[in-house]
Amino acid sequence: MEYDAIIVLTHVLAPDGSLSPECMLRLQHAVSLYKKGVAPVILMTGGMPQGGSQHITEAAAFRDTAIALGVPSEATLLEEDSKDTVSEFLFSLYAFALPRGWKRLVIVTSVSQVERARVIAGIVIGDKAEVAFEASPTAIDARQHEMESLAMTLKTFEGVVPGSPEVLVRFFERHALYKNDAVLKKKYLSLT
Repeated sequence: MEYDAIIVLTHVLAPDGSLSPECMLRLQHAVSLYKKGVAPVILMTGGMPQGGSQHITEAAAFRDTAIALGVPSEATLLEEDSKDTVSEFLFSLYAFALPRGWKRLVIVTSVSQVERARVIAGIVIGDKAEVAFEASPTAIDARQHEMESLAMTLKTFEGVVPGSPEVLVRFFERHALYKNDAVLKKKYLSLT
């Protein structure tokens, strides 16, 4: 095994809760890496409930499909608190990588997101783990969105020491989706 874990960053599901074409491309790439023996587990990220009455999270939909593609259920882990890329990295680091002693991670995302994901990993993870990136093909052109999101991320974490607990504190102070979430704030700050 080259890495401790494959972390697949999710994307918005189809309205019925199934994997969109973009999601399927990312997951197929992660499953291919797993089957090649790159890492013993795949961590699926994404807690946005979707799918009408099913209310399945992105991570759960990815896991179910990974199992259908031949990945043993015991080789799948779910991070279901995140709502965006920054939180996918933060919550994967504090809830999974650090407690399990993972030092080598491979991140799977779309080719259009790799640059932003690399910057976010540098801010969030710092030197806590070695991070490699695997780009899946993409079904959408999200370059403009990625550039805008990257600018917001850089502004949010300006002056913060990469990989420090201050990153998590700043996240919960400034992130619109999380700054009023006392439950998640308490949960993750207690892990630092």
